[in-house]
Amino acid sequence: MKKWLMVFTLGTAVLLTVACKRTKDTVQQEAPAAPGPVAAGKPLEEKEEQGVRPVRIDAAFRPGNSDPFDLSEAVVRGDTLFLTVGYGGGCKEHVFDLVTNKMFLKSMPPQLVLTLEHESNDDMCRAYLTETLRFDLTGIRYAGSSSVRLRINGEGGKEVMYTY
Repeated sequence: MKKWLMVFTLGTAVLLTVACKRTKDTVQQEAPAAPGPVAAGKPLEEKEEQGVRPVRIDAAFRPGNSDPFDLSEAVVRGDTLFLTVGYGGGCKEHVFDLVTNKMFLKSMPPQLVLTLEHESNDDMCRAYLTETLRFDLTGIRYAGSSSVRLRINGEGGKEVMYTY
């Protein structure tokens, strides 16, 4: 019995380690600044009150450690990105942050890698929770193009087209 428990624990640790190491540096071109964060006539502050968060832009950003989660769906409606996530927990607040260095890949249409980071605050509870997150995309438009292909969490994640 102890042998099976040890094999299961080791297998789970290996699986989590492998699943969390999906990064690839393919960033090649920085785009000119896009217009300010206003979409559909609503200022960003008003959208935040409705649960729509901004995409954090950090030129020095490199994907780091993030607590585990499942990204099950990514959909763009207008200027809003809807991400459906699942994660273990239930006892503490979980924080998700969508981050980019705003370095676009050379292609037509341009591509942008977005990284969804998860902070579980060391929540050890075992309930499986699902949540739909909403992010404002107006701050990541590429000047000179009417669309951007968004690559969420790199190669193993989701891809969606953002047309504006």
